[in-house]
Amino acid sequence: MKSEIIVDRVEINGMELSVHYHCHGDITSVLNGDVFTASYNHKLDRIPDSMLIIPFLANVCPIAWVFDATIYCKEIDFRFFTCLEKVRESFQLMYPEIPWVGEVNPEFIVNNEKNYQVNARSGLFFTGGVASVSSYVQRRHERPLLITVRGADQDLSEEDVWQPHLNRIEKFGSDHGTEVSVITSNFRAIMDEETLTSTYDERLGGTWWEKVQIGLGMIGLAAPISYYHKLSTVYFSANQNPSYLQAAGSHPQIDSRIHWGSHEFRVIHQGYALTRHEKLTILSYHINKYDSTLQLHVCTKSEDHHNCSTCDQCYWTILSLLVEGIDPSEHGFEKIDAAKLTDIRMDLEQREFFSPLHVHQYNDIRKNATRKLDNLPEYTVKFFTWFENFNLNQVDRKTKYKEMWFVYKKKLKNKIQKSEKKADDWK
Repeated sequence: MKSEIIVDRVEINGMELSVHYHCHGDITSVLNGDVFTASYNHKLDRIPDSMLIIPFLANVCPIAWVFDATIYCKEIDFRFFTCLEKVRESFQLMYPEIPWVGEVNPEFIVNNEKNYQVNARSGLFFTGGVASVSSYVQRRHERPLLITVRGADQDLSEEDVWQPHLNRIEKFGSDHGTEVSVITSNFRAIMDEETLTSTYDERLGGTWWEKVQIGLGMIGLAAPISYYHKLSTVYFSANQNPSYLQAAGSHPQIDSRIHWGSHEFRVIHQGYALTRHEKLTILSYHINKYDSTLQLHVCTKSEDHHNCSTCDQCYWTILSLLVEGIDPSEHGFEKIDAAKLTDIRMDLEQREFFSPLHVHQYNDIRKNATRKLDNLPEYTVKFFTWFENFNLNQVDRKTKYKEMWFVYKKKLKNKIQKSEKKADDWK
């Protein structure tokens, strides 16, 4: 039976959106049929259903494409309907081993141009990390609405994790004279990400979330916000740059192809031209000139809601700030002294391998540190002198061999499972 996703109805209750749907066929193995929900900071009664359906479609369309499924819904915004084909083409180019087929079959295609008269206002997806804070600094003259999503990085039940995160973002918004708009959604929980990842990880090169859903799925959640505020632009911060660009769910060829509402509305993959260190160079200048108390939150490892100062995300930020003459301990990290730098050195030296991304990030810091070695604080010179000669490439070769072994083991396991299944069938 051909896979289908049928939207039964779109409901609003004050500030909460609910999309009721059911599925047929193989796609039921990854879509559980739970009601899709998304709540906002404003009422939704003046937003047309053709716009309200976008958050749901943005998250299930890629699943429909890989299952060759048809999505049936009552209505869809014209510009979003048109952009989906372009986004699908981008996925096909990124992951040619997967057939990206399937379609959306609406009863009505609605042109919302007349009712979406854009103003000069913009929105920015914001987490408080290096990429999004750098994006804000670059666009601060616009005072963009800060859009943050609950349900993206934490389970909706984790109130103790979410509230400190939200407090930091609201403080940033208050300090910088802009508003915060919160989206709470089960957009990740309605699908079986584990099955999607295990089915497609070899062909995607990573998880379903990072390689497919994150860009279109997250950005699509903002459609009701952008319509309500008549935003002209939504910024989604880039985590890659031309010097290290891989196929990913958030990518210039995905994010910048997303459109809805008005021909004047656009999504910008912000900061794509910059490396992580260059973004921290911008932040360092901003700290020195405008905001000496700016706090960064980059850590995803810590359980106490602070930067752990012991993971790679923290290391990259600490080292880049030091290179740019900024004391990390004043911007969200523990005290950094010669002893701490010795700890970092020992950690790096004891690593069995680094991923290619880690090699790229550390090399970028090293390149900038080498140019500024004569001007670095005295207590950092010993570390950066060692770092200048640390052989990351040798460690990277270990990574490649280890990755090849993992792939070989997985393929061997699959062959064994298929052989066992054939044997069982024969019996």
